[in-house]
Amino acid sequence: MQRFLECLELKTLVCDDLDRKSAYALALTNSAFLHPGLRKVWHTIDTFEPLLRCLPDDVLSETKLRAFFTRLPTKAMSLRRPLVAEDLVRYRSHARYIREFKIDMYRCKRLPAADLLHGLELVTEKQHGALSPNLRSFKSFPRIPMKTDLLQSLSPFTYLFMGTGIEQLEVSLSAKLPLDAALIQSTSQSVPNLKALKFSADSDLPLTTKYLSSSSWDNLQSFCARTCSSISILASLPQLRTLRLTEVQNTDIQIQSTLLDQDTIEVRNRGFPSLREMEVHARSFTIILEFIRHLPTSNTIRTLTFGTFLSPASPPEIQDILSSIRARVNPLTLESLQIADNELDEVHQQAFWAPGPDVEPPEPEDLGYDEPIDALPHTHDFTNLEVLVLRFNERIRVTSGDLAAIPGRWPRLTRFEISETGPKPQHPLVDHTDLMALMERCPSLRVLGVPFDATRISGRERSPRGPFLLSRLYVLGSPICSPSCVAEFLLGNFPELKQIELAFEDPRLNYSDSKTINRWVKVRELVIPHWEPEGYSVPS
Repeated sequence: MQRFLECLELKTLVCDDLDRKSAYALALTNSAFLHPGLRKVWHTIDTFEPLLRCLPDDVLSETKLRAFFTRLPTKAMSLRRPLVAEDLVRYRSHARYIREFKIDMYRCKRLPAADLLHGLELVTEKQHGALSPNLRSFKSFPRIPMKTDLLQSLSPFTYLFMGTGIEQLEVSLSAKLPLDAALIQSTSQSVPNLKALKFSADSDLPLTTKYLSSSSWDNLQSFCARTCSSISILASLPQLRTLRLTEVQNTDIQIQSTLLDQDTIEVRNRGFPSLREMEVHARSFTIILEFIRHLPTSNTIRTLTFGTFLSPASPPEIQDILSSIRARVNPLTLESLQIADNELDEVHQQAFWAPGPDVEPPEPEDLGYDEPIDALPHTHDFTNLEVLVLRFNERIRVTSGDLAAIPGRWPRLTRFEISETGPKPQHPLVDHTDLMALMERCPSLRVLGVPFDATRISGRERSPRGPFLLSRLYVLGSPICSPSCVAEFLLGNFPELKQIELAFEDPRLNYSDSKTINRWVKVRELVIPHWEPEGYSVPS
Protein backbone atom coordinates (compact mmCIF):
# COMPACT_ATOMS: atom_id res chain seq x y z
CA MET A 1 0.00 0.00 0.00
CA GLN A 2 2.85 2.34 0.84
CA ARG A 3 4.37 1.82 -2.61
CA PHE A 4 1.03 2.70 -4.15
CA LEU A 5 0.80 5.92 -2.12
CA GLU A 6 4.26 6.88 -3.34
CA CYS A 7 3.26 6.59 -7.01
CA LEU A 8 1.90 9.93 -8.21
CA GLU A 9 0.63 8.49 -11.52
CA LEU A 10 -1.57 5.91 -9.75
CA LYS A 11 -2.96 8.46 -7.30
CA THR A 12 -3.74 10.78 -10.19
CA LEU A 13 -5.62 7.99 -12.00
CA VAL A 14 -7.70 7.36 -8.87
CA CYS A 15 -8.63 11.03 -8.51
CA ASP A 16 -9.35 11.44 -12.22
CA ASP A 17 -11.99 8.73 -11.90
CA LEU A 18 -13.81 10.61 -9.12
CA ASP A 19 -16.23 13.52 -9.32
CA ARG A 20 -15.15 16.85 -7.85
CA LYS A 21 -16.90 16.37 -4.52
CA SER A 22 -15.40 12.93 -3.94
CA ALA A 23 -11.92 14.06 -5.02
CA TYR A 24 -12.11 16.99 -2.60
CA ALA A 25 -13.17 14.72 0.26
CA LEU A 26 -10.30 12.34 -0.51
CA ALA A 27 -7.81 15.22 -0.61
CA LEU A 28 -8.93 16.40 2.84
CA THR A 29 -8.95 12.97 4.50
CA ASN A 30 -5.67 11.57 3.16
CA SER A 31 -2.61 13.79 2.82
CA ALA A 32 -1.13 11.47 0.19
CA PHE A 33 -4.01 12.45 -2.12
CA LEU A 34 -3.91 16.17 -1.34
CA HIS A 35 -2.27 17.39 -4.54
CA PRO A 36 -3.87 14.83 -6.94
CA GLY A 37 -7.26 15.57 -5.38
CA LEU A 38 -6.88 19.34 -5.66
CA ARG A 39 -5.72 18.96 -9.26
CA LYS A 40 -9.00 17.19 -10.03
CA VAL A 41 -11.13 19.74 -8.14
CA TRP A 42 -9.48 22.80 -9.68
CA HIS A 43 -8.72 21.47 -13.17
CA THR A 44 -11.79 23.07 -14.79
CA ILE A 45 -13.35 26.37 -13.73
CA ASP A 46 -16.92 26.76 -15.00
CA THR A 47 -18.24 29.24 -12.40
CA PHE A 48 -16.76 32.10 -10.36
CA GLU A 49 -17.47 30.31 -7.08
CA PRO A 50 -13.90 29.00 -6.58
CA LEU A 51 -12.57 32.57 -6.74
CA LEU A 52 -15.33 34.13 -4.63
CA ARG A 53 -15.23 31.47 -1.91
CA CYS A 54 -11.48 31.81 -1.49
CA LEU A 55 -11.72 35.51 -0.63
CA PRO A 56 -12.04 36.55 3.04
CA ASP A 57 -15.60 36.94 4.35
CA ASP A 58 -15.21 40.65 5.05
CA VAL A 59 -14.22 41.50 1.46
CA LEU A 60 -17.50 41.01 -0.41
CA SER A 61 -21.03 42.38 -0.39
CA GLU A 62 -23.82 41.20 -2.65
CA THR A 63 -26.35 42.90 -4.89
CA LYS A 64 -29.35 41.18 -6.45
CA LEU A 65 -29.55 40.94 -10.24
CA ARG A 66 -32.54 40.77 -12.57
CA ALA A 67 -32.33 38.08 -15.25
CA PHE A 68 -34.65 36.89 -18.03
CA PHE A 69 -34.33 33.27 -16.89
CA THR A 70 -34.31 31.81 -13.39
CA ARG A 71 -31.23 29.72 -14.16
CA LEU A 72 -29.06 32.81 -14.71
CA PRO A 73 -26.93 34.43 -11.98
CA THR A 74 -28.97 36.30 -9.37
CA LYS A 75 -26.23 38.06 -7.41
CA ALA A 76 -23.31 40.40 -8.12
CA MET A 77 -20.43 40.47 -5.66
CA SER A 78 -18.89 43.89 -4.96
CA LEU A 79 -16.08 45.05 -2.69
CA ARG A 80 -16.89 45.96 0.89
CA ARG A 81 -13.35 47.17 1.47
CA PRO A 82 -10.22 47.62 -0.69
CA LEU A 83 -8.68 44.38 -1.89
CA VAL A 84 -5.09 43.67 -0.85
CA ALA A 85 -2.59 41.07 -2.03
CA GLU A 86 -2.97 39.01 1.16
CA ASP A 87 -6.63 38.42 0.29
CA LEU A 88 -5.56 36.28 -2.69
CA VAL A 89 -3.12 34.01 -0.82
CA ARG A 90 -5.61 31.16 -0.40
CA TYR A 91 -6.89 31.40 -3.96
CA ARG A 92 -3.43 31.53 -5.49
CA SER A 93 -2.38 28.39 -3.62
CA HIS A 94 -5.04 26.55 -5.63
CA ALA A 95 -4.98 28.56 -8.89
CA ARG A 96 -1.84 26.76 -10.04
CA TYR A 97 -3.98 23.66 -10.62
CA ILE A 98 -6.38 25.38 -13.05
CA ARG A 99 -6.01 24.09 -16.61
CA GLU A 100 -9.37 24.89 -18.24
CA PHE A 101 -11.52 28.04 -17.98
CA LYS A 102 -15.01 27.88 -19.52
CA ILE A 103 -17.65 29.81 -17.63
CA ASP A 104 -21.18 28.36 -17.85
CA MET A 105 -23.56 31.19 -17.00
CA TYR A 106 -26.39 28.74 -16.36
CA ARG A 107 -24.37 27.22 -13.51
CA CYS A 108 -23.24 30.53 -12.03
CA LYS A 109 -25.13 31.79 -9.02
CA ARG A 110 -22.90 34.83 -8.47
CA LEU A 111 -20.84 37.11 -10.70
CA PRO A 112 -17.98 39.45 -9.80
CA ALA A 113 -18.95 43.12 -10.10
CA ALA A 114 -16.80 45.69 -11.90
CA ASP A 115 -15.19 47.07 -8.72
CA LEU A 116 -14.11 43.59 -7.64
CA LEU A 117 -12.56 42.98 -11.04
CA HIS A 118 -10.71 46.30 -10.85
CA GLY A 119 -9.48 45.33 -7.41
CA LEU A 120 -8.17 42.02 -8.74
CA GLU A 121 -6.47 43.92 -11.55
CA LEU A 122 -4.67 46.19 -9.08
CA VAL A 123 -3.47 43.53 -6.63
CA THR A 124 -2.16 41.35 -9.48
CA GLU A 125 -0.44 44.36 -11.07
CA LYS A 126 -2.31 43.65 -14.32
CA GLN A 127 -0.27 40.53 -14.93
CA HIS A 128 -1.55 38.33 -17.75
CA GLY A 129 -2.64 34.95 -16.43
CA ALA A 130 -2.25 35.99 -12.79
CA LEU A 131 -5.48 34.24 -11.73
CA SER A 132 -4.67 30.97 -13.52
CA PRO A 133 -0.95 30.91 -14.31
CA ASN A 134 -0.93 27.38 -15.75
CA LEU A 135 -4.11 27.66 -17.81
CA ARG A 136 -4.12 25.66 -21.04
CA SER A 137 -7.69 26.07 -22.37
CA PHE A 138 -9.85 29.21 -22.43
CA LYS A 139 -13.40 29.75 -23.71
CA SER A 140 -14.75 33.29 -23.93
CA PHE A 141 -17.85 34.32 -22.03
CA PRO A 142 -21.14 33.37 -23.71
CA ARG A 143 -23.76 35.90 -24.71
CA ILE A 144 -26.59 35.69 -22.20
CA PRO A 145 -29.68 37.96 -22.07
CA MET A 146 -29.41 39.76 -18.72
CA LYS A 147 -30.90 43.08 -17.65
CA THR A 148 -27.48 44.37 -16.69
CA ASP A 149 -24.25 45.40 -18.36
CA LEU A 150 -22.34 43.20 -15.92
CA LEU A 151 -21.44 40.62 -18.56
CA GLN A 152 -19.85 43.29 -20.73
CA SER A 153 -17.75 44.40 -17.77
CA LEU A 154 -16.29 40.89 -17.45
CA SER A 155 -14.66 40.76 -20.87
CA PRO A 156 -11.96 43.43 -20.33
CA PHE A 157 -10.53 41.35 -17.49
CA THR A 158 -10.22 38.02 -19.29
CA TYR A 159 -6.49 38.61 -19.68
CA LEU A 160 -6.14 37.97 -15.91
CA PHE A 161 -6.92 34.32 -16.66
CA MET A 162 -5.11 34.05 -20.00
CA GLY A 163 -1.36 33.61 -19.77
CA THR A 164 1.17 32.80 -22.46
CA GLY A 165 0.75 29.06 -21.89
CA ILE A 166 -2.69 28.89 -23.54
CA GLU A 167 -2.93 25.94 -25.95
CA GLN A 168 -6.68 25.91 -26.71
CA LEU A 169 -8.75 29.01 -27.38
CA GLU A 170 -12.48 29.27 -28.18
CA VAL A 171 -13.67 32.82 -28.82
CA SER A 172 -16.38 34.93 -30.41
CA LEU A 173 -15.45 37.83 -32.69
CA SER A 174 -18.47 40.01 -33.37
CA ALA A 175 -18.69 43.57 -34.61
CA LYS A 176 -21.69 43.99 -32.28
CA LEU A 177 -19.29 43.69 -29.33
CA PRO A 178 -16.36 45.90 -30.40
CA LEU A 179 -14.65 45.88 -26.99
CA ASP A 180 -14.71 42.09 -26.79
CA ALA A 181 -13.46 41.83 -30.37
CA ALA A 182 -10.61 44.26 -29.73
CA LEU A 183 -9.53 42.35 -26.63
CA ILE A 184 -9.52 39.03 -28.46
CA GLN A 185 -7.62 40.56 -31.39
CA SER A 186 -4.91 41.67 -28.96
CA THR A 187 -4.23 38.07 -27.88
CA SER A 188 -2.87 36.92 -31.24
CA GLN A 189 0.71 37.81 -30.27
CA SER A 190 0.47 36.64 -26.65
CA VAL A 191 -0.36 32.96 -27.18
CA PRO A 192 2.71 31.56 -28.98
CA ASN A 193 1.94 27.99 -27.91
CA LEU A 194 -1.63 27.95 -29.21
CA LYS A 195 -2.49 24.55 -30.70
CA ALA A 196 -6.29 24.72 -31.12
CA LEU A 197 -8.34 27.74 -32.22
CA LYS A 198 -12.13 27.76 -32.51
CA PHE A 199 -14.37 30.66 -33.52
CA SER A 200 -18.00 30.55 -32.43
CA ALA A 201 -20.70 30.35 -35.10
CA ASP A 202 -21.69 34.01 -34.59
CA SER A 203 -18.18 35.32 -35.31
CA ASP A 204 -17.90 37.82 -38.16
CA LEU A 205 -15.83 36.75 -41.17
CA PRO A 206 -13.80 40.00 -41.59
CA LEU A 207 -12.75 39.88 -37.92
CA THR A 208 -11.75 36.21 -37.99
CA THR A 209 -9.75 36.84 -41.18
CA LYS A 210 -7.96 39.76 -39.54
CA TYR A 211 -7.19 37.65 -36.49
CA LEU A 212 -5.80 34.79 -38.57
CA SER A 213 -3.66 37.19 -40.59
CA SER A 214 -2.12 38.78 -37.50
CA SER A 215 0.22 35.90 -36.64
CA SER A 216 2.11 33.07 -38.28
CA TRP A 217 0.55 30.53 -35.87
CA ASP A 218 3.57 28.25 -36.07
CA ASN A 219 2.19 25.79 -33.49
CA LEU A 220 -1.50 25.76 -34.44
CA GLN A 221 -2.72 22.19 -35.01
CA SER A 222 -6.52 22.54 -35.01
CA PHE A 223 -8.80 25.21 -36.51
CA CYS A 224 -12.60 25.30 -36.35
CA ALA A 225 -14.92 28.05 -37.58
CA ARG A 226 -18.16 28.60 -39.44
CA THR A 227 -16.34 29.78 -42.55
CA CYS A 228 -13.18 31.44 -43.86
CA SER A 229 -12.31 33.96 -46.56
CA SER A 230 -8.97 32.56 -47.66
CA ILE A 231 -7.96 28.95 -48.15
CA SER A 232 -4.38 30.13 -48.67
CA ILE A 233 -4.11 31.44 -45.11
CA LEU A 234 -5.22 28.09 -43.70
CA ALA A 235 -3.03 26.17 -46.14
CA SER A 236 0.02 28.13 -45.00
CA LEU A 237 -0.23 26.98 -41.36
CA PRO A 238 2.77 24.64 -41.01
CA GLN A 239 1.46 22.42 -38.18
CA LEU A 240 -2.27 22.38 -38.97
CA ARG A 241 -3.58 18.83 -38.57
CA THR A 242 -7.33 19.31 -38.18
CA LEU A 243 -9.53 21.72 -40.17
CA ARG A 244 -13.28 22.05 -39.62
CA LEU A 245 -15.56 24.59 -41.33
CA THR A 246 -19.28 24.25 -40.67
CA GLU A 247 -21.00 26.58 -43.17
CA VAL A 248 -18.98 28.14 -45.99
CA GLN A 249 -21.07 30.41 -48.21
CA ASN A 250 -20.54 30.76 -51.97
CA THR A 251 -19.52 34.40 -51.52
CA ASP A 252 -17.00 33.74 -48.73
CA ILE A 253 -14.23 32.30 -50.91
CA GLN A 254 -13.02 33.39 -54.32
CA ILE A 255 -12.80 30.44 -56.71
CA GLN A 256 -9.66 30.74 -58.82
CA SER A 257 -8.46 27.24 -59.63
CA THR A 258 -10.31 26.94 -62.92
CA LEU A 259 -8.70 30.19 -64.15
CA LEU A 260 -5.10 29.12 -63.52
CA ASP A 261 -2.77 26.97 -65.55
CA GLN A 262 -1.66 23.63 -64.12
CA ASP A 263 1.87 24.80 -63.17
CA THR A 264 0.48 27.68 -61.12
CA ILE A 265 -1.97 25.36 -59.39
CA GLU A 266 0.79 22.91 -58.44
CA VAL A 267 2.93 25.70 -56.93
CA ARG A 268 -0.01 26.87 -54.86
CA ASN A 269 -0.87 23.32 -53.80
CA ARG A 270 2.16 23.06 -51.56
CA GLY A 271 0.01 24.11 -48.60
CA PHE A 272 -1.51 22.01 -45.81
CA PRO A 273 1.81 20.20 -45.23
CA SER A 274 0.68 18.54 -41.97
CA LEU A 275 -3.07 18.14 -42.46
CA ARG A 276 -4.62 14.87 -41.26
CA GLU A 277 -8.34 15.68 -40.96
CA MET A 278 -10.45 17.98 -43.14
CA GLU A 279 -14.16 18.63 -42.63
CA VAL A 280 -15.93 21.22 -44.79
CA HIS A 281 -19.65 21.90 -45.08
CA ALA A 282 -20.51 24.43 -47.77
CA ARG A 283 -23.24 25.76 -50.01
CA SER A 284 -21.88 24.00 -53.08
CA PHE A 285 -19.42 21.35 -54.16
CA THR A 286 -17.55 24.04 -56.12
CA ILE A 287 -16.20 25.33 -52.80
CA ILE A 288 -15.29 21.84 -51.63
CA LEU A 289 -13.45 21.16 -54.88
CA GLU A 290 -11.41 24.31 -54.24
CA PHE A 291 -10.29 22.94 -50.87
CA ILE A 292 -9.38 19.59 -52.42
CA ARG A 293 -7.31 21.31 -55.12
CA HIS A 294 -5.25 22.99 -52.39
CA LEU A 295 -4.09 19.64 -51.02
CA PRO A 296 -0.52 18.67 -51.91
CA THR A 297 -0.19 15.34 -53.68
CA SER A 298 2.24 14.29 -50.95
CA ASN A 299 -0.41 14.64 -48.22
CA THR A 300 -1.05 12.16 -45.42
CA ILE A 301 -4.76 12.85 -44.99
CA ARG A 302 -6.57 10.32 -42.79
CA THR A 303 -10.10 11.73 -42.64
CA LEU A 304 -12.18 13.64 -45.19
CA THR A 305 -15.72 14.81 -44.44
CA PHE A 306 -17.62 16.98 -46.91
CA GLY A 307 -21.22 18.14 -47.13
CA THR A 308 -23.41 20.66 -48.96
CA PHE A 309 -26.53 22.42 -47.69
CA LEU A 310 -29.85 22.13 -49.52
CA SER A 311 -27.93 21.56 -52.71
CA PRO A 312 -28.29 18.16 -54.41
CA ALA A 313 -25.20 17.22 -56.38
CA SER A 314 -25.63 16.54 -60.09
CA PRO A 315 -24.12 13.34 -61.58
CA PRO A 316 -21.18 15.31 -63.09
CA GLU A 317 -20.51 16.97 -59.71
CA ILE A 318 -20.46 13.59 -57.98
CA GLN A 319 -17.98 12.26 -60.52
CA ASP A 320 -15.86 15.44 -60.20
CA ILE A 321 -15.66 15.36 -56.41
CA LEU A 322 -14.76 11.67 -56.29
CA SER A 323 -12.26 11.83 -59.13
CA SER A 324 -10.59 14.88 -57.54
CA ILE A 325 -10.26 13.05 -54.23
CA ARG A 326 -8.86 10.04 -56.04
CA ALA A 327 -6.31 12.21 -57.85
CA ARG A 328 -5.10 14.27 -54.88
CA VAL A 329 -5.50 12.19 -51.70
CA ASN A 330 -2.94 9.64 -50.56
CA PRO A 331 -4.53 6.17 -50.98
CA LEU A 332 -2.25 4.66 -48.34
CA THR A 333 -3.27 6.97 -45.48
CA LEU A 334 -6.98 7.73 -46.00
CA GLU A 335 -9.05 5.91 -43.36
CA SER A 336 -12.38 7.75 -43.46
CA LEU A 337 -14.24 9.28 -46.42
CA GLN A 338 -17.68 10.83 -45.87
CA ILE A 339 -19.52 12.93 -48.47
CA ALA A 340 -23.14 14.07 -48.37
CA ASP A 341 -25.34 16.54 -50.19
CA ASN A 342 -28.71 18.09 -49.33
CA GLU A 343 -27.84 18.61 -45.65
CA LEU A 344 -29.92 21.01 -43.58
CA ASP A 345 -28.20 24.12 -42.29
CA GLU A 346 -28.89 25.37 -38.78
CA VAL A 347 -31.70 27.71 -39.87
CA HIS A 348 -33.64 24.94 -41.61
CA GLN A 349 -32.99 22.46 -38.80
CA GLN A 350 -34.74 24.84 -36.43
CA ALA A 351 -37.54 25.50 -38.93
CA PHE A 352 -38.27 21.78 -39.31
CA TRP A 353 -37.84 20.76 -35.69
CA ALA A 354 -41.42 19.42 -35.60
CA PRO A 355 -42.15 17.70 -38.94
CA GLY A 356 -45.76 16.92 -39.71
CA PRO A 357 -48.45 17.29 -42.38
CA ASP A 358 -47.55 20.96 -42.88
CA VAL A 359 -43.99 19.99 -43.82
CA GLU A 360 -44.16 16.46 -45.20
CA PRO A 361 -45.88 16.42 -48.63
CA PRO A 362 -47.88 13.56 -50.15
CA GLU A 363 -46.10 11.25 -52.57
CA PRO A 364 -46.37 12.50 -56.19
CA GLU A 365 -47.82 10.22 -58.84
CA ASP A 366 -44.93 10.64 -61.29
CA LEU A 367 -41.52 10.06 -59.68
CA GLY A 368 -39.50 9.92 -62.89
CA TYR A 369 -36.41 7.77 -63.36
CA ASP A 370 -32.66 8.41 -63.25
CA GLU A 371 -29.96 5.88 -64.01
CA PRO A 372 -27.83 5.01 -60.93
CA ILE A 373 -24.34 6.51 -60.93
CA ASP A 374 -21.35 4.20 -61.11
CA ALA A 375 -19.25 6.03 -58.49
CA LEU A 376 -17.81 3.29 -56.28
CA PRO A 377 -14.80 2.57 -58.57
CA HIS A 378 -13.40 6.01 -57.62
CA THR A 379 -12.94 4.74 -54.05
CA HIS A 380 -11.27 1.40 -54.83
CA ASP A 381 -7.72 2.76 -54.47
CA PHE A 382 -8.22 3.63 -50.79
CA THR A 383 -7.58 0.17 -49.40
CA ASN A 384 -7.16 1.27 -45.76
CA LEU A 385 -10.65 2.72 -45.42
CA GLU A 386 -12.43 2.07 -42.14
CA VAL A 387 -15.36 4.40 -42.91
CA LEU A 388 -16.96 4.97 -46.32
CA VAL A 389 -20.10 7.13 -46.48
CA LEU A 390 -21.55 8.42 -49.76
CA ARG A 391 -24.95 10.08 -49.34
CA PHE A 392 -26.26 11.81 -52.43
CA ASN A 393 -29.65 12.72 -53.80
CA GLU A 394 -28.71 10.59 -56.80
CA ARG A 395 -28.59 6.83 -56.30
CA ILE A 396 -25.13 5.28 -56.34
CA ARG A 397 -25.02 1.92 -58.09
CA VAL A 398 -24.37 -0.95 -55.66
CA THR A 399 -24.50 -4.50 -57.00
CA SER A 400 -24.10 -7.94 -55.47
CA GLY A 401 -20.60 -8.00 -56.91
CA ASP A 402 -19.74 -4.70 -55.20
CA LEU A 403 -20.77 -6.06 -51.81
CA ALA A 404 -18.97 -9.35 -52.39
CA ALA A 405 -15.73 -7.48 -53.13
CA ILE A 406 -15.77 -5.38 -49.94
CA PRO A 407 -13.94 -7.81 -47.58
CA GLY A 408 -11.01 -8.09 -49.97
CA ARG A 409 -11.01 -4.43 -50.98
CA TRP A 410 -11.50 -2.83 -47.54
CA PRO A 411 -10.65 -5.42 -44.88
CA ARG A 412 -10.69 -2.82 -42.06
CA LEU A 413 -14.14 -1.41 -42.87
CA THR A 414 -16.44 -0.77 -39.88
CA ARG A 415 -18.94 1.60 -41.52
CA PHE A 416 -20.28 1.31 -45.06
CA GLU A 417 -23.11 3.61 -46.08
CA ILE A 418 -24.19 4.25 -49.65
CA SER A 419 -27.58 5.89 -49.27
CA GLU A 420 -29.73 8.71 -50.59
CA THR A 421 -30.67 12.14 -49.32
CA GLY A 422 -33.94 12.15 -51.25
CA PRO A 423 -36.50 9.60 -52.50
CA LYS A 424 -35.64 7.56 -55.59
CA PRO A 425 -37.98 5.27 -57.54
CA GLN A 426 -35.26 2.86 -58.73
CA HIS A 427 -35.46 -0.66 -57.39
CA PRO A 428 -32.33 -1.71 -55.45
CA LEU A 429 -29.93 -4.11 -57.15
CA VAL A 430 -29.23 -6.06 -53.93
CA ASP A 431 -31.42 -7.83 -51.38
CA HIS A 432 -31.16 -9.19 -47.84
CA THR A 433 -29.14 -12.23 -48.94
CA ASP A 434 -26.39 -9.94 -50.22
CA LEU A 435 -26.32 -8.12 -46.89
CA MET A 436 -26.08 -11.42 -45.01
CA ALA A 437 -23.21 -12.58 -47.23
CA LEU A 438 -21.41 -9.28 -46.61
CA MET A 439 -21.78 -9.56 -42.83
CA GLU A 440 -20.51 -13.14 -42.88
CA ARG A 441 -17.30 -12.07 -44.61
CA CYS A 442 -16.99 -8.68 -42.90
CA PRO A 443 -18.10 -9.20 -39.27
CA SER A 444 -16.30 -6.03 -38.14
CA LEU A 445 -19.04 -3.87 -39.71
CA ARG A 446 -20.98 -1.92 -37.10
CA VAL A 447 -22.84 0.53 -39.38
CA LEU A 448 -24.40 -0.51 -42.69
CA GLY A 449 -26.48 1.48 -45.12
CA VAL A 450 -27.38 0.24 -48.59
CA PRO A 451 -30.79 0.36 -50.31
CA PHE A 452 -31.87 -3.28 -50.46
CA ASP A 453 -34.93 -5.25 -51.45
CA ALA A 454 -36.63 -6.38 -48.23
CA THR A 455 -39.81 -7.61 -49.91
CA ARG A 456 -38.76 -11.28 -50.00
CA ILE A 457 -37.82 -11.68 -46.33
CA SER A 458 -39.71 -14.49 -44.60
CA GLY A 459 -38.25 -13.84 -41.15
CA ARG A 460 -36.84 -17.36 -40.80
CA GLU A 461 -33.49 -16.61 -42.46
CA ARG A 462 -30.51 -17.16 -40.17
CA SER A 463 -26.79 -17.06 -40.85
CA PRO A 464 -24.69 -19.96 -39.52
CA ARG A 465 -22.02 -17.37 -38.67
CA GLY A 466 -24.37 -15.03 -36.84
CA PRO A 467 -25.66 -13.27 -34.94
CA PHE A 468 -23.72 -10.15 -35.88
CA LEU A 469 -22.78 -7.04 -33.91
CA LEU A 470 -24.30 -4.48 -36.28
CA SER A 471 -25.49 -1.48 -34.23
CA ARG A 472 -26.94 0.85 -36.90
CA LEU A 473 -28.79 0.11 -40.13
CA TYR A 474 -29.80 2.64 -42.81
CA VAL A 475 -32.80 1.49 -44.83
CA LEU A 476 -33.63 4.60 -46.89
CA GLY A 477 -34.80 3.58 -50.36
CA SER A 478 -35.44 -0.03 -49.32
CA PRO A 479 -38.85 -1.47 -50.37
CA ILE A 480 -40.60 -3.63 -47.78
CA CYS A 481 -43.80 -5.71 -47.62
CA SER A 482 -44.05 -7.30 -44.17
CA PRO A 483 -42.83 -5.39 -41.09
CA SER A 484 -43.30 -8.42 -38.85
CA CYS A 485 -41.18 -10.69 -41.06
CA VAL A 486 -38.43 -8.09 -41.43
CA ALA A 487 -38.42 -7.45 -37.68
CA GLU A 488 -38.05 -11.18 -36.99
CA PHE A 489 -35.18 -11.32 -39.49
CA LEU A 490 -33.37 -8.37 -37.89
CA LEU A 491 -33.86 -9.61 -34.33
CA GLY A 492 -32.51 -13.03 -35.24
CA ASN A 493 -29.42 -11.82 -37.08
CA PHE A 494 -28.68 -8.37 -35.64
CA PRO A 495 -29.74 -8.41 -31.97
CA GLU A 496 -27.42 -5.47 -31.12
CA LEU A 497 -29.26 -2.96 -33.35
CA LYS A 498 -29.68 0.38 -31.58
CA GLN A 499 -30.67 2.56 -34.54
CA ILE A 500 -32.67 2.03 -37.73
CA GLU A 501 -32.44 5.13 -39.91
CA LEU A 502 -35.48 5.27 -42.18
CA ALA A 503 -36.25 8.95 -42.90
CA PHE A 504 -34.44 11.67 -44.82
CA GLU A 505 -32.91 14.58 -42.90
CA ASP A 506 -35.06 17.06 -44.83
CA PRO A 507 -38.65 16.28 -43.74
CA ARG A 508 -40.00 17.78 -46.96
CA LEU A 509 -38.63 14.67 -48.71
CA ASN A 510 -40.47 12.23 -46.44
CA TYR A 511 -43.85 11.63 -48.01
CA SER A 512 -46.61 11.74 -45.42
CA ASP A 513 -48.51 8.90 -47.11
CA SER A 514 -45.49 6.67 -47.82
CA LYS A 515 -46.32 3.03 -47.09
CA THR A 516 -42.62 2.20 -47.18
CA ILE A 517 -41.70 4.64 -44.40
CA ASN A 518 -44.72 3.62 -42.32
CA ARG A 519 -43.76 -0.05 -42.60
CA TRP A 520 -40.17 0.67 -41.56
CA VAL A 521 -41.47 2.69 -38.61
CA LYS A 522 -43.34 -0.43 -37.53
CA VAL A 523 -40.16 -2.49 -37.91
CA ARG A 524 -38.29 -0.06 -35.68
CA GLU A 525 -41.03 -0.25 -33.05
CA LEU A 526 -40.74 -4.05 -33.01
CA VAL A 527 -36.93 -4.25 -33.05
CA ILE A 528 -36.12 -1.27 -30.81
CA PRO A 529 -39.14 -0.86 -28.48
CA HIS A 530 -37.62 2.02 -26.50
CA TRP A 531 -36.08 3.85 -29.43
CA GLU A 532 -35.42 7.58 -29.02
CA PRO A 533 -33.99 10.08 -31.53
CA GLU A 534 -30.30 10.78 -31.04
CA GLY A 535 -29.69 13.65 -28.64
CA TYR A 536 -33.14 13.23 -27.04
CA SER A 537 -33.61 12.42 -23.38
CA VAL A 538 -36.76 12.06 -21.34
CA PRO A 539 -37.19 15.10 -19.09
CA SER A 540 -36.70 14.33 -15.41
